[in-house]
Amino acid sequence: MFFQKTFIPLINDQRPVLLIYDGHSTHVGLNIIAEARKENVTILKLPPHSSHVLQPLDIAVMKSFKDRWNPLLVEWQRLHVGSVLPKSE
Repeated sequence: MFFQKTFIPLINDQRPVLLIYDGHSTHVGLNIIAEARKENVTILKLPPHSSHVLQPLDIAVMKSFKDRWNPLLVEWQRLHVGSVLPKSE
């Protein structure tokens, strides 16, 4: 649904497009592959367990961000049970 409703409208008429994804089996099915071919989008699957080599920012930057973010989010959720964290915060 994301591919058809968000990704395709986002790229407009820019073709060809290379879409790189992490290779998780739930992310791409035959329906997405068929849709990608129709839309002139090439899908490149990264090998499993290779993020430390192929996605260094994910490990070097995002991991430290997530490590700091998660405790803050848990604290906020405890203080605001049942609420959704507003984007402004």
